[in-house]
Amino acid sequence: MIPPARDGATMRSSARREIGLDDVVEHSTLDAHERELLRNKSGSTRLGFAAMLKFVGWKGRFPRGLFELPDDAVEHLARQVKVAAAQIGAYDFTGRQIKNHRREIRAHTGFRICTVRDGEQLAGWLAAHIAQDERRSEHVRAMLLGCCKDERIEPPTPERAGRIVDSAIRQASRVVTDPERTIRPARPVSIT
Repeated sequence: MIPPARDGATMRSSARREIGLDDVVEHSTLDAHERELLRNKSGSTRLGFAAMLKFVGWKGRFPRGLFELPDDAVEHLARQVKVAAAQIGAYDFTGRQIKNHRREIRAHTGFRICTVRDGEQLAGWLAAHIAQDERRSEHVRAMLLGCCKDERIEPPTPERAGRIVDSAIRQASRVVTDPERTIRPARPVSIT
């Protein structure tokens, strides 16, 4: 078991967080290309980078800290990279090095940071295709996050995601109150 560890200002709970063997194997097994990315990393840096890389592929975003990493996934990754699972506690999720790691992971996975234009396009697409029929913000937000993952866009901050969802719902509401008005969303390139 991975001991409780300091994670920025967050302490990891001693309660185990597990996802199960099938999900561990599916979402936390490194392929040859991913192992190549680890060639110049060692110890906690090697394990932390591997955990972040696989988390992005699984969830479509970077983990906010150690507390989000399932113990069984970390242990599976630790065996693959030949680093003790407890070393994950020494990985700094808030430091300067993580910016370089995120950049390297984005380059490998094709994910990119959500730009202002992306936010506008996502709001327009949500207004035209989701918020016309669904006004519950939590459902529209779930669709936003799913769309970001599909489009390989790193999700916006929770506050910004809320603004995008609110914009989409407002745009969709205007169409309902003014039937002559149509939404012409500026769509992300591959959203259909």
